[in-house]
Amino acid sequence: MMKTTLTIILTLTFIAALHSGPNKTEEFKKFFVLAEKFWVDGDYEKSMKAGLDALKVNPADHLAYAFVCLNYFEIAELMDSQKYEDEKIRMYETIIEYANKGIQANTVSGECYFMRGIGVGRRSTTVGVFSSLYHAGNVEEDWLKAVDLGSKYVAPNGERLLAYNYSALSVFYRLCPTFFLIRIVYGIHGDLDKSVEYGKKAFDLSPDSIPIVKE
Repeated sequence: MMKTTLTIILTLTFIAALHSGPNKTEEFKKFFVLAEKFWVDGDYEKSMKAGLDALKVNPADHLAYAFVCLNYFEIAELMDSQKYEDEKIRMYETIIEYANKGIQANTVSGECYFMRGIGVGRRSTTVGVFSSLYHAGNVEEDWLKAVDLGSKYVAPNGERLLAYNYSALSVFYRLCPTFFLIRIVYGIHGDLDKSVEYGKKAFDLSPDSIPIVKE
């Protein structure tokens, strides 16, 4: 009797999985495509909502976490730093939070490491110069980890996330101080050769991107 009952339970579970699996996948895809569309249109609030809806369907998808981070970044960057400093800092901290969840979901893809570096970096620059110096090493570590792992994600408008990761490192090494005491105290150091190297890698991936061409 117990064997028969167990067989029935396993059969019903298998049938339920067959019915729910594809529907969940399609539902996730619907929300993620919406998030992409709204982001390309510049409607970051709607894009973020669609990304969060996608995560409700599949809380283990690292790209959805990265997309939510990206929208928080876009929204925060549009806010006036003097009027909304505290709110901007909270949004950058939220980027770090979601990026950490994305890293837990997938430790071998670079998107959320890149986003965490963005969150840490922008939170630090918003707080002040000493915070920027103190956390710069963490930003560099995350961005190098991100390019090492790589990202195959390409937005619907053709923008490649990895190209912007390379470009971010190019800017980092160009703007980072070269004074030897900075290296001793904070463990960071500017490097124009590395800046050019990563700038070229960014350009090779996205030669039509205006920000990357300018850099």
